[in-house]
Amino acid sequence: MYVEYDGLFRDTVLYAKTLYKGFVPLAITQDYTGTCVNGTDNDLFKETLMTVDWIEINAYYELSESYELSYSEIAGSLDDIIPVLENISSYYGKDIVFGEIGYRSNNGTLMKPWEYTSVRGQDYSEQLLGHKVFFEKIYGYTWFRGTFL
Repeated sequence: MYVEYDGLFRDTVLYAKTLYKGFVPLAITQDYTGTCVNGTDNDLFKETLMTVDWIEINAYYELSESYELSYSEIAGSLDDIIPVLENISSYYGKDIVFGEIGYRSNNGTLMKPWEYTSVRGQDYSEQLLGHKVFFEKIYGYTWFRGTFL
């Protein structure tokens, strides 16, 4: 979403909610540091987030710095991001759904999950480990509503 359209988008969400009785989310993308990359510091964007039913996060978290994977390294990386998620949920008073978790079946996917064009050989075990640790760390938080894979 571009900043100049934030007010229009907020009004569109509010209008849609008068017609549609289901849940209305808004997706934001987080980079590997847990920073939201699409203008969440903008006041109109914040107002828009206040109007939706939940916040959808497209998460591309860097969970490893090497090809030698360890459960504890991956879990530790998520431990740094969880407080960011808690703050987002608390600030907006909204639960979080993960629209994307960017771990493909490629070697090195936990180092740079946003690189969708790189191909370094298949590695289903790395993809599985990334998802396994993610769900084990995130599941159980009151703000966690689910994910789409």
